[in-house]
Amino acid sequence: GKRSEGVCTECGKGWCPDCVKRQGTAAICPDCDALSVSTAEREEAERVARQRRRPLREELGIVLTYPLRDPMAYVMMAVVVGLFSTAARVAAFGAFFGVLFSQGLLYAYSFTAINRVSSGNTTNFMPEISDITDIINPVRLGVAAMIISSGPVFLVLLMLGVSSIFALGSVMGGAEEPSYETAGEMPAEVRQMLLDQGLSDEEIAEFEEDYAAVPEVSAPAVGGAIGALIALPFALLWKLLYSPIALIAAAISRSFFATLNPVTGIDAIRTMGSIYWEAWVVYTVIAVVAAIGATILGAVPLVGAFLAAFVQSYAFLSFGCLLGFAVYKKAEELGVD
Repeated sequence: GKRSEGVCTECGKGWCPDCVKRQGTAAICPDCDALSVSTAEREEAERVARQRRRPLREELGIVLTYPLRDPMAYVMMAVVVGLFSTAARVAAFGAFFGVLFSQGLLYAYSFTAINRVSSGNTTNFMPEISDITDIINPVRLGVAAMIISSGPVFLVLLMLGVSSIFALGSVMGGAEEPSYETAGEMPAEVRQMLLDQGLSDEEIAEFEEDYAAVPEVSAPAVGGAIGALIALPFALLWKLLYSPIALIAAAISRSFFATLNPVTGIDAIRTMGSIYWEAWVVYTVIAVVAAIGATILGAVPLVGAFLAAFVQSYAFLSFGCLLGFAVYKKAEELGVD
């Protein structure tokens, strides 16, 4: 009739205080000499195991309400982010620091949420911010996550812009003083084609003048632009697929260079398997809806940035909870249990 003192981790039997063996502070099973744990510890381990086996879609209720679990903290976060976002828009000087603080706070909350939810804590997302380094470090990690996920897009757009500038420069340069030296003479094949079509010498001469007035476009510029346009869909696809794992890597590693390592992220995606892709779908939906909402609210005169901050804050907290759950369910495989 006595309550179980502990449960054997090997055979699963429960033992009362009089039956269990002791070696110092450790409880030992009398039957198989394996370590016994308290009943409370065993029940908690079973609860954790059940929750980790539960499909991620069953956690969506928690994910979507997570930002509102601490309403006061959420409002305070959104207000501070909104104030600094507004200041960054209107300040002639100090805009950089406004962006730094607002984005740093968003990342600080998101990274804190990932770490806490991945350890089973879904009740508190308030990060510890005691000095400026607690803001700078999340911004630094956020920059690393942005570089590894969005860097290819920025690079391709830069290539496209540079190629366009060179192409425009060649056109403008040729338009100043059109001549056969800059634009090139009409190929003999084109002249023969016009003769075959019955054009007179006068008409062909007029056509030659128009042809000479069309400046040549730099072949490297055209090739660069075409290459950039071909690469752009792949860069966008990379950003779309890799952004969530970049945030996970930043939150768990807390290392700028580890976050920048795509091998680590790809290996984590493979380890997480279907859980990552479930999280990715929800992440993408939240990101799209939040972007639309923030854009609409951001267009409101004067207070647009302030209102958009509530949407951004909600999105970043939801990201943190969602990705934290994804890590939580694959903690053993990821080695973060």
